[in-house]
Amino acid sequence: MKLQGNTLLGAVTALTALGFMQIGYDNGVMGGLVNQTAFNDTFDSPGSTMIGVIVSLMEIGAFLGSVSSAFFGERIGRRKSIAVGVVILIIGALLQATAYHRSHLIVGRVVSGVGLGIVNSTVPVMQAEFAPKATRGLYVCMQLSTLNLGILVAYWLDYGFSTHTGSYAWRVPIILQCVFLFPMLLLVLLVDETPRWLAAHDRQDQALQVLRRLNNEKMHDSDITALHEDILRTVAVEKAVGAGSWKDLLRNDEIQSQRRFLIACAIQSFQQLGGINAIIYYSATLFEKSVGFSQHMSALMSGFLQTWFFVASFIPWFLIDRVGRRPLLLSMISVMAAVMAVQAGLIYQVQNNTAIARTCGIAAAAMLFIFQGAFTIGFQATVWVYPAEILPLRLRQRGSSISTASNWICNYLIVQITPPAISNIGWKTYIIFAVLNTLWVPIIYFFFPETKGLQLEDVDRLFAGESQQFTAASFTAKDGLFTVYNSIGAACARDLFAQGARLALTYSTNKTAIESLITDLKAQDPSRALTSHKVDVGNADDITNLFKEIQSLHNQAGPDILISNAGYGKRISDIVDIPNEEFEKMIRVNLFASFLLCKLAVPYMVSQKWGRIVLMSSIAAVGGGINGCHYAASKAGLTGMMKNLAGKLAKDGITVNDVAPAMIGDTGMVPSARAVEGTAGDVRNIPVGRLGTPQEVANVVTMLCKTGYVTGQSILLAGGLR
Repeated sequence: MKLQGNTLLGAVTALTALGFMQIGYDNGVMGGLVNQTAFNDTFDSPGSTMIGVIVSLMEIGAFLGSVSSAFFGERIGRRKSIAVGVVILIIGALLQATAYHRSHLIVGRVVSGVGLGIVNSTVPVMQAEFAPKATRGLYVCMQLSTLNLGILVAYWLDYGFSTHTGSYAWRVPIILQCVFLFPMLLLVLLVDETPRWLAAHDRQDQALQVLRRLNNEKMHDSDITALHEDILRTVAVEKAVGAGSWKDLLRNDEIQSQRRFLIACAIQSFQQLGGINAIIYYSATLFEKSVGFSQHMSALMSGFLQTWFFVASFIPWFLIDRVGRRPLLLSMISVMAAVMAVQAGLIYQVQNNTAIARTCGIAAAAMLFIFQGAFTIGFQATVWVYPAEILPLRLRQRGSSISTASNWICNYLIVQITPPAISNIGWKTYIIFAVLNTLWVPIIYFFFPETKGLQLEDVDRLFAGESQQFTAASFTAKDGLFTVYNSIGAACARDLFAQGARLALTYSTNKTAIESLITDLKAQDPSRALTSHKVDVGNADDITNLFKEIQSLHNQAGPDILISNAGYGKRISDIVDIPNEEFEKMIRVNLFASFLLCKLAVPYMVSQKWGRIVLMSSIAAVGGGINGCHYAASKAGLTGMMKNLAGKLAKDGITVNDVAPAMIGDTGMVPSARAVEGTAGDVRNIPVGRLGTPQEVANVVTMLCKTGYVTGQSILLAGGLR
């Protein structure tokens, strides 16, 4: 029986976690072995240059593996690519563990590197394509904790064998990596291929089956079908843009494939050139030669440093899907740059044996802990999720492979130059890393968009700039929040539900009317998410709780579409007859409620670079109508707020408009034409000679939700009235 739901997601997570743990273990194990007596006895005490070659040639292998997976990975799929990489890793581990000569060891390192590059370029893609959009960052952070656990295990294992003199002292740590590899082979057999890969290779039915098994515990079937259709539309649009060839990576097309590829490569290169693996690989060397600790103390401190690396990796679990990718990157890279600058000054004091050298040595050791913590929280938390999120589906395997290759080639460069740099220029090495980290901050600020909370298909829309083909595709399966208080709101809800939207409807006292509306809509599609919420929109606490309910019931942080239709309009024409408390209530319900709804809805819309806000104004906003100045003031304020928000939010793919109806029948204010006979609202005063209908208002609201090219407009719907 095939795995389903959380069991399937758990198996995928375990597979990718073991893949990351293997990466961490391989990154950490050799750095501690090269200083061991047993290792040096076997390989004739290699010098610093040869140590750099032995350690760094695995990076060359990983580079080759990453590049090679770009050629076959998209063709054979994520599962088979991982299986190929694991088999090669097992062969490489056996070659290394049985080595008696440097050349034998180097061959084993290169072979292991090839397998590692294949696994490393594929597991982030698999995790990103399986993980839910709201917690995708969390799942990848979980994998990175296992990467750090792999480094931690490697360092303490090396430390445990550091006093042993037999060759087993370095052979056992190398062969133990198979403990991760054989379970990976088993898990590859149990998990499915990713639905997005299946859809991209004309296996649409299988893709839908996997989506249903994956989401059957937390999504309605109609929502799963809508997600499947969205994936298929994205595949179709991307195929229309290009076939996914190598040259498409560098095409400046409608979905900005070139920019996305360059961003993916840049973030991978930045993490290595910032100096992190100089610390991971050579922490013992840095503690001994830069800080001035003894060999034993250096090995012990390296173990503590990697323990901190592991502990710190849990911090971004709670931040990445709340704070977002960009804030973590920008803040923590700034810390890394500052730490490296301070470190240069401290190491200068140590290496010149000044009067404060001992104190500076202790401070320099602390700086390594701060640097590694900042890297873990900011860079490491994002660097493996971001490329897989940002690359187009048709180019994801190729782009991820090349971006991973750029990671490994920069890793090779850093690992190769660190020992001679520490020996030859000492404290100035840290200045180089400080300058490089400083350079990354403005580049990330200006060119790296936020991807928090987006479906992978939504990222195409983010870069496409809301072209019409994406607008139409994105409307299905959007979540709409309606403040439904009258027949206008009900008509709007019916229209958007018919267009495929999921709905959250609010009410204050008219529960029966809402239940009747929901019953009618459920009859059309019983599986679609459709919820009702009792809310006093004049109460800030009620609105705040409403958004918590939406997050829980609709599985996302806010609505894609906000229709603020709540209104209050006690008709008092003469200003002297309007009580102060009546004016305050009018402003609170008609204006403040919409302000607060927008305030809570906008952050989620900004995060996904898509949103529709439609406010319900009135002809009274421009001084017309049959109500008093209190009503006119509330509606004029609403229109002013709309125009201000429209200008500020357009760059984020969010449109903000209002509809200003007048003399709409079958509503609380104008129940019928007879009700307004002989008044200023008599239908004989309306140029078209009749009242408007709620459905006519709904037609305009739906149009504003479906188009991305109208914003900042107040649309007067008044039958010719001014």
